[in-house]
Amino acid sequence: MRSTVGLWWRLTVQFLQRQRPVFLALTGIVLGGTIGYRLLEGLSPLEALYMTVITITTVGFGEVRPLSPEGRLFTIFLILSGAVTATYFFGATAEFLLEGEWRGLLAQRWKRKQMERMRNHVIVCGYGRVGRHVVRELLQEEIPFVVIDRDETAIAQVPDAARCGLVGDASDEEVLQLAGIERARCLVAALPEDADNVFVVLTARSLNPQLFIVARTNRDESEAKLLKAGANRVITPYKISAHRMVTMILRPEVSEFLDAVMQAGTVEFLLEQVLVPPDSPLTGKTLGELRIRSQVGVNVLAIRSPDGQLITSPGPETPLLGGSRVIVLGTRDQLKRFSGFVGVART
Repeated sequence: MRSTVGLWWRLTVQFLQRQRPVFLALTGIVLGGTIGYRLLEGLSPLEALYMTVITITTVGFGEVRPLSPEGRLFTIFLILSGAVTATYFFGATAEFLLEGEWRGLLAQRWKRKQMERMRNHVIVCGYGRVGRHVVRELLQEEIPFVVIDRDETAIAQVPDAARCGLVGDASDEEVLQLAGIERARCLVAALPEDADNVFVVLTARSLNPQLFIVARTNRDESEAKLLKAGANRVITPYKISAHRMVTMILRPEVSEFLDAVMQAGTVEFLLEQVLVPPDSPLTGKTLGELRIRSQVGVNVLAIRSPDGQLITSPGPETPLLGGSRVIVLGTRDQLKRFSGFVGVART
């Protein structure tokens, strides 16, 4: 209850600040009318205020007493100066209440509260051709995200935009902080211009040194700049598209298999990576001893050891060490069982 009253109070203050010139003018007219009636007609403060209000609102009934000629001239002046101002102010108030402007302010506050509660989410900078596909994949994986774009029209097209859409400059520190960059798991710099992505990466890295950053680039020469700015990975969409096209031409079965395992939610098998904690009961045991395939049904494709070495096609004699990341292939249920098998959630 207290929070609701406080919200409406802040909305009222914000509305009065936006209509400050008109509100001050109306306040001055009411004060001047009250003083004028007191001096000219000798009315009490309440009577003078009453006469002023019914005059500027053009109600025109219930006069306290017959007015003198001076009082009538003053009333004419008060009607001409105050009625227009009062009509404009009350019209703006009606527009604020009836046309849903207050709903927009409430939605903005609710969106800020939602983003303040977000943890381990992804920040997508730019809702263009690349950003839209990133958002679609995040929705399929049920990963929370915030989209930042300068274009309000683009943000309006983001699914559930009231929760995860933010209009602003992604290289602005305040905008990134509003998006919860200190609590985010990853940032995707998907703006169309490489220079803009460099600025986004620089700002994001300064705000969160531990953040995992993926950046998009259009030119090969920009890759080094983005990495130097702080990006962990740099993606060149045109290069990847060309590579996939050649794979489809030369190795169509391989391409079809990759499409199958990479399109989460549309097919049976998925690729996943799982982090093995140091205190896992499986630490130190070999893959042959664990019999992962028969126990949970997944196929172990590769292991990234704690020192960064990538072991492809690990054999039965390969030990499972704490801190390793295991890349596995299986169904969604099998992947969940494997996560429980090693003692952690998927990462």
